[in-house]
Amino acid sequence: MSWTWNKTNGDWWSNALFETRGEAIEEAKGCGEKDFYVGECELIPLRTDVDPDRIMEELDEAYSNDSGCDDYIYEEVSKENIQWFAEKLSELVEEFHEKAEIKSHCFKVISEEHIVL
Repeated sequence: MSWTWNKTNGDWWSNALFETRGEAIEEAKGCGEKDFYVGECELIPLRTDVDPDRIMEELDEAYSNDSGCDDYIYEEVSKENIQWFAEKLSELVEEFHEKAEIKSHCFKVISEEHIVL
């Protein structure tokens, strides 16, 4: 879990994330705040699910443009193979996130506490 602070308890929490509640409180105090909210945060996970049907449609269209044929080469693909493709795409996106060092930085506040010093 992470922590942040805000002047109000509204929907928009724009301050940095901290590892502990105490660090978030110290940051708020360092900014001169005497009346603020501290919130426990949960990072929003990055999505790795990819729609295999959409990719196959794009590949079909590209193949059609390249060949001049209107054949749909993915039309008869079984549900099992589409599921396999979806799983492999998800694994690939996860691997891409790791390689490119892409991490979630968006969060939602799951609990908050009013602090008055």
